[in-house]
Amino acid sequence: WTMALLWFLFSFSGSVGPAGYAAIGQGFPPALAGRVATAINFLMLCVVFLFQTGIGAILDLWPRNADGGWAPEGYAWALGMTLSIQFVAALWILLPWWQPRKEAG
Repeated sequence: WTMALLWFLFSFSGSVGPAGYAAIGQGFPPALAGRVATAINFLMLCVVFLFQTGIGAILDLWPRNADGGWAPEGYAWALGMTLSIQFVAALWILLPWWQPRKEAG
């Protein structure tokens, strides 16, 4: 049952990326669509690089296990930090919807 729920959530959220390209692309002229897509790809590669480097730096704060692996505490902190950053990013996206709109005039 748990695996079915996880697979449902994965498949439900898997289409967010392509929808993001369409949503962001609408804010630019059609002639710039290729450049916008390239900029999104480049930005995502940079963010992923920074996240992976940060996770490695956090893991290196704890001594290695006897078998050469990283400490479970390091994984808990690294994954906790990434979840915290994602939660803050989600709030940042959702908060404008909760703020009252100012009327023009």
